[in-house]
Amino acid sequence: MKEREPVEELLKHVFFIIFSFQTFGAHVALSLCGFCAILNRGRPPGYKLAHMIAWIIGGHRGILLILGLSFTSWFCGNACDSLVALIALALWMGVELVRFAPIPQGAILAMTYMCFKLQLELS
Repeated sequence: MKEREPVEELLKHVFFIIFSFQTFGAHVALSLCGFCAILNRGRPPGYKLAHMIAWIIGGHRGILLILGLSFTSWFCGNACDSLVALIALALWMGVELVRFAPIPQGAILAMTYMCFKLQLELS
C-alpha cells in the first residue's frame, strides 16, 4: 500500500473545492473538479467516473460526494483509488436510496463492507 498524501494536500484540495463552490457556484466548482480529474493521468478510471457522477448529481450533493471522495481517498491511501471511488459511490447511492425505500443504514454499511472485502479477496 502506498503512503498517504500529506494532510496539507488534502486541505488545499478541500479549500479549492469549497472556495470555488462559494465563489462560482456548484456547477462551476464541479466542472472544475471533474476537468482536473479527467486531465490527471495518474488517477484510475473509477475515480474519474465518480467525479462525472458527482457532476451529474450536481448541487450541494455533488460537492459533498467530491469531498467524501477526497477524504476517503486520503484515508485509504493512493493504492486503491478505484476501490475508494466504488465505496464512496456505493455509500452515496445507499444514502440516496434510503430516502425512497425503508432500508436500514446498518444493512447498507454491511453490504458495502462485504463488497469491499470481496474486492480485496479477488485482487
